[in-house]
Amino acid sequence: MLLLALCVICSYAKLSLNQKVMQRISQSFMTLELNEVESMTYTVPLDHFNANNQNDFDIHYFVNKEFLDTNDPNAPLFVLLGGEGPASPKVLQNNYVIDSLAKKHKGLMLSVEHRFYGASTPSLEMDKLIYCTAEQALMDYVEVISHVQEENNLVGHPVIVLGGSYSGNLAAWMRQKYPNVVEGAWASSAPVEAVVDFYQYLEVVQNALPKNTADLLSFAFEKWDEMTTTEEGRKELGKIFNTCTEFGEKDIQTFAESIGTALSGYVQYNSSNWKSSYESTDSICTEINEDVVNKYPLFIKEKYNPEWGDKECTSSSQEESYKTLQSTSTYAEGNEGAAGRSWFFQTCIAYGYYQAVSEQSSVKWGKLNQLQGSIDMCKDIYGIDKDTLYNAVDHINVRYGGKKPCVTNVAFTNGNTDPWHALGVTESDHQEGNLVQLIDRTSHCSDLYSEKETDVPELKKARHNELKFIAQVLANVPQN
Repeated sequence: MLLLALCVICSYAKLSLNQKVMQRISQSFMTLELNEVESMTYTVPLDHFNANNQNDFDIHYFVNKEFLDTNDPNAPLFVLLGGEGPASPKVLQNNYVIDSLAKKHKGLMLSVEHRFYGASTPSLEMDKLIYCTAEQALMDYVEVISHVQEENNLVGHPVIVLGGSYSGNLAAWMRQKYPNVVEGAWASSAPVEAVVDFYQYLEVVQNALPKNTADLLSFAFEKWDEMTTTEEGRKELGKIFNTCTEFGEKDIQTFAESIGTALSGYVQYNSSNWKSSYESTDSICTEINEDVVNKYPLFIKEKYNPEWGDKECTSSSQEESYKTLQSTSTYAEGNEGAAGRSWFFQTCIAYGYYQAVSEQSSVKWGKLNQLQGSIDMCKDIYGIDKDTLYNAVDHINVRYGGKKPCVTNVAFTNGNTDPWHALGVTESDHQEGNLVQLIDRTSHCSDLYSEKETDVPELKKARHNELKFIAQVLANVPQN
């Protein structure tokens, strides 16, 4: 699955929140029949920008020609770009708007897996992993699109790319960098502004909670934070939160991430389309507020860990976190957590996105979840120091423009309940030629799903605007 939000939270011994969501959705699709979807591979260079590097590998992609009108000289290609997780052919069926677009415009559907994720992983050793970049991935997409056009007699036909979250970035950047290849883009919940200290994430989470929840959590966390300072206190916390292992001083950061960000997923995917039975943030907080000191640990153990955790217990071991990210076993070799190594590497060499409680933050709880922990992991695991990290983030913003990209024909959409909207294009100033929407009461990437009766009116209207915008982009393309 390719669509949902990147979210580096909790212990890095786990997959990111986005990767877990993609994994759950993939599992929920296991009973669906593939029908018209074909699975294929295409060989691409390991390094597109160095002719002396002769290494190559296979990129996996999926094609659905169910609605393609082969007699239409302008039949478009709708391309779902891969993100930070394994791809699935099931995304080209009737669960997403790409299906609606292809049906309306009689086009071909294509989904391309991102390099170094899923089956498109040549190796996770550092000498290969350094080629896991957006720039290399964009060239993969260009080559696969050109190949599919040639194979299906669609050379010169218009191309629309779609993506959500990180792959939403890629959709916008592909239109920006390769306007000769791509006519338009749908960039949902795209955090196009890279930042090391993403303190705003947890601030949005805090603001989304009922009024008194943050104050109650602040009171409880003050007590729990104090308990981490002694061995006896840490042992007691281990019992209270059912930690997977006893934790020492070096593990405090990992433990703090686990318990300090547990509500984030429930805010980011609040009333999300991907799971109709998803419990709302309000209902969870109502229960917690009754007795926060006892009910919050119970929420971690009985709701959060079973829903998002790799285990029934609470992660607290820095050593286990490091082992997971240091493992070079691939997804094809049975390592379901392989995407974590690829994605955290990308955050260290381009994006940051670290959701901590820093000096700039107004968040009232989880203050032991510090930015320095993520910076240290970049150095310890990949050898990427602090200066390199900050310079890389600055570079990516200069290259693509951050929240003020120089691009046209892009639909930038964000939900105002999604913490990632803080890094997205949400203001229409200087965005002539683009569609910019900040959607009320809408969570992460919700507009990329097919419409449901339960969608709020604001989401239905925004999705309609996007479909209309893409139709206009196609109408403006010179006819063959």
